[in-house]
Amino acid sequence: MFKNLILALLVIFSVSSCSDDPTEEKEPLTIGSLVDVDGNVYETIVIGNQTWMAENLRVTKYSDGTEIPLVVENNAWGDLQDGNVDKAYCFYDNDEEEYGGDYGALYTYAAAMNGAPLIEVNTQGVCPDGWHIPSESEWHELFDYVGGVVTAGGYLKETGTSHWKKTESDVTNEYYFNALPGGSRYLYDGTFDRITSVGYWWSSSENTEYDAYAVSLSNSTLGVYTSLYGKSYGFSVRCVED
Repeated sequence: MFKNLILALLVIFSVSSCSDDPTEEKEPLTIGSLVDVDGNVYETIVIGNQTWMAENLRVTKYSDGTEIPLVVENNAWGDLQDGNVDKAYCFYDNDEEEYGGDYGALYTYAAAMNGAPLIEVNTQGVCPDGWHIPSESEWHELFDYVGGVVTAGGYLKETGTSHWKKTESDVTNEYYFNALPGGSRYLYDGTFDRITSVGYWWSSSENTEYDAYAVSLSNSTLGVYTSLYGKSYGFSVRCVED
């Protein structure tokens, strides 16, 4: 019986040692770079089986050189009611110098998608060649990889308060995604809101001709949210590699 007890203890020790090795190291981060048609350079990051931009997009043209319409006036933005046709972009508060470099630009769904039909797979839209607007499922592949929607924000948001109004102590930016709160532009009257507090990013996945899915991160929670929004909202864009 004593020998059996010793064997049982050895098995338990062996299993616990294999499953909880304090010296086990995480895979090193794979950081790259990407250049858009305007010459802007972005860092990229490999997370699981995906490669993501580690910054918000700030391009003003499509990859073929076609200009994206810049809409400045609030009432003109409010007139963008055809969510599949009315392409527009802007910088928060129409101040590219103050906000563009760090937070990127805000795009309507039509601008982000460049008018592509929903049936297309890996829609390039406003992204550089070889990259595309992530679908809702691709966003959730990312969230699942970093631990699920309840805590994903802690692993994806930039740390500190240089860009976030406040951050929780559990925010680590462990995967170097550098999520930033670029705010939004309201679809009905073109007003700007919530920079430094909330980041919104388009997915390619639409619900109807009027609305599509976007994901958001807030300074008040570690969770990530997927919701439907009118297509004429101005939101940030992150691209994922084909």
